[in-house]
Amino acid sequence: MNLQEIRYWDWKSIYRTILVFLIIVLGLFFYVNFSDWKRDYFSRNQTRLTKGTLKLIKAKNLISLSETGNEIKTYFYEIKYTYKVKNKLYTNFDLIPNSPNNQELILSLFNSNLNEVRIKFDPNNPQESRVQSVWK
Repeated sequence: MNLQEIRYWDWKSIYRTILVFLIIVLGLFFYVNFSDWKRDYFSRNQTRLTKGTLKLIKAKNLISLSETGNEIKTYFYEIKYTYKVKNKLYTNFDLIPNSPNNQELILSLFNSNLNEVRIKFDPNNPQESRVQSVWK
């Protein structure tokens, strides 16, 4: 069969293939970025800043099975901190995803000699908070 003899393209199959490919790509993109989006979404009402004291940084590791054997991967860092709002002391945890968006924050928390962090909190509900950066 010669290429000059092709007069019909199966557009239905081509569109379906493109659609399946787009769904897979968008699904992977959503899976990779979901934890960062979730953290940003829940902090949208947190508009005030205060100084907090870092109490604990703990890696949340999971064992991943691969072709070369078991690997320990860090997916989150659990941060425990305390802070004051209107002379009331709060203690809270923050889960920071180990993603490219948070690498600067994670490295600054580990490399800081001080235990002071910048806390972003909701003025209407001060218990809702997250670590924003190291206090400089």
